[in-house]
Amino acid sequence: MLLAPKAFLVGVWRAITGVKSVVLLYVANLLFAAIVAVPVYHLAGEVLAPSTGTRPFLAAFDAAFVADLFRNHAETFDAAGKAALVGAIFTVLATVFLSGGVLASLADPRRPVNFMTFFSACGRHVFPFLRVLVPAAVVLAILVWLNGLASSGLTALFVDTLERSASAATLFWTLTAKTAFFLALFVLLVVLPVWFARIRCVVDDERGMLAGYLRGIAFSLRNPISLLVFFALASAVPIVLLGVSDFLLRRIDPGAPLHPLASFGWDFDPAIDPDVAVLVLQQATIFFLLGAFVLRTAGLVTIYRARADAGREPDPELVYADPAPVVDAPKPRRGPPPSTRGAALLLLVAALALAAARAEEPLPVAPTGPFANEYVIDVR
Repeated sequence: MLLAPKAFLVGVWRAITGVKSVVLLYVANLLFAAIVAVPVYHLAGEVLAPSTGTRPFLAAFDAAFVADLFRNHAETFDAAGKAALVGAIFTVLATVFLSGGVLASLADPRRPVNFMTFFSACGRHVFPFLRVLVPAAVVLAILVWLNGLASSGLTALFVDTLERSASAATLFWTLTAKTAFFLALFVLLVVLPVWFARIRCVVDDERGMLAGYLRGIAFSLRNPISLLVFFALASAVPIVLLGVSDFLLRRIDPGAPLHPLASFGWDFDPAIDPDVAVLVLQQATIFFLLGAFVLRTAGLVTIYRARADAGREPDPELVYADPAPVVDAPKPRRGPPPSTRGAALLLLVAALALAAARAEEPLPVAPTGPFANEYVIDVR
């Protein structure tokens, strides 16, 4: 249980110290948004600009206004829907692509984080990261099917068996428990195994994503409490950020300039255009949300390293064994290198063979004295 808050604090620290990764993520998302979101925003502006009831609709929901809007601008909404679908696919691909750079920078703190190293890691891991989505989609389809069966079973229980005699509170808490149970299964069997397979790919260089996904499921089921607590803590951060952003957006009056320093009573009191204030606040929210993404990723890496190493039990025969003595490597002998030594040996053998051949020849002799039987060996 203590591992979850520890991993959360480690994630917060890595998100703060790893601001380079957050900046690179923000720049990449800004480029992707310029490519995808601008056309959708332009189409939405064309639809809402001529509508006189737009502001009442934003203040209070009006179903009739929505029906008239879709009926009068069906072609524009159809184009916007297609652009939004392309944007959603593009967003998923961009997220998968950028995850490789984030994981690579978090897996090795000594790794330099710059434009080249970040995006090279993105490109190296993008295809394995995409492959792991295939088994995750299969498991997600099974969970959706089981959730439908559970909903049908509960409906039959409360309508047919209990004959609508259960209280509204019982019905509410039963459906809430069912939803929470399947949400926990979704996190443990789909979301976290995908991330752990990606972490194994980056940290341990295991690129078999089906095996990594199955091992991720086993890892999640071995540590469900810690992982669910950490996921709840990490998910609370973007929820709080969006809540604060919504609160500040509601305090900005679209028709009046913003004076942020008015409460201090200073002479220097610049006026900020409300559109500029909204844009800055939105971009700041996106930047901090990307920091929350780095926080969650760093926390999962921390949990994986802590529990994966702890789960590997040592060999009991080696735990109590005496450590092997360290034997110093023999010092190299002094002398010529092996190639020179071999040539010298060949020369020595040749010299000995030549000497033996000369020793077998008869030795020349010559008389030197007055006596015939007196010889002196000539050794010249």
